[in-house]
Amino acid sequence: MANVRATYQFLSYTPDRGVDPIPNAARGSLVVPVGITPGQIETLLNTAGGQLIKFNGQVINDLPAPPCPDSKIFTPRKLIFILANGVSMSVPVAVRTSLTSVMAAGIIALQGLSTVVCVKYVGEKWRNLLEIFGQSGKVVAPSINDPRGFTLAGAYTYNADSTNPFGGAIPKNFKVASEARDAIPAILNNVWTASAGVQLPASSVISCRTGSRHNHRRYIATAVIDRNGVIRPTKIEIPVAASGSGDIRTAGELIATLSSVACLEYEGESYDRFHKLVP
Repeated sequence: MANVRATYQFLSYTPDRGVDPIPNAARGSLVVPVGITPGQIETLLNTAGGQLIKFNGQVINDLPAPPCPDSKIFTPRKLIFILANGVSMSVPVAVRTSLTSVMAAGIIALQGLSTVVCVKYVGEKWRNLLEIFGQSGKVVAPSINDPRGFTLAGAYTYNADSTNPFGGAIPKNFKVASEARDAIPAILNNVWTASAGVQLPASSVISCRTGSRHNHRRYIATAVIDRNGVIRPTKIEIPVAASGSGDIRTAGELIATLSSVACLEYEGESYDRFHKLVP
């Protein structure tokens, strides 16, 4: 028997950057493994900040669809539960501080089917925050520098979205394109401290051959660059070290004020072994 599909709706959604919860932010669907009852998935979604609308085509809660959904401009954060039998289920999470409780509820809901062997955390994604940060309609001026000639490499202290077994912050490596060797890109001079903080020298970077399964939260700015008289777009990733909502928002607001920034995306933290970061 094939898996069944459930429809959910967020009653409200709180972005990583804090601000007031977005009411009726989005409606979406998720694939539910066979063996999970409507009551179990409804309890799990309630813990995650959502409401079950339909289960296998049957209306459970007849709520009106969001009149102005934000689903076209963002993708909510979610936890992906992977079972020993190869089956997986994704659960959207409305509030970042609920990640641990949602993981625990998901493991309980799925334990009758198979053992949960891995939980992946996929952070939220916003396609363009300039309008939200109040920069819509501004005149975009090109930067006089091209931050692509060199790469600023180093490490910084990063605060994870969940409790980490080593306590507090964890070191993270990063690379950012720059127009000068070992220097912060000129267009980021005023925002770097608010985003990544004080970086360590490149000599402190340690690379593991296995790669990292833990991707830091970041803003991705599409900047307009004057390169030898030719105006071109270029993407610059700005890591955000602090986990506090206010810090994340402040960093984004500062980046949005840069005259050369035409688009501003945001990607939340993601970790393929999220279950390893919680007690």
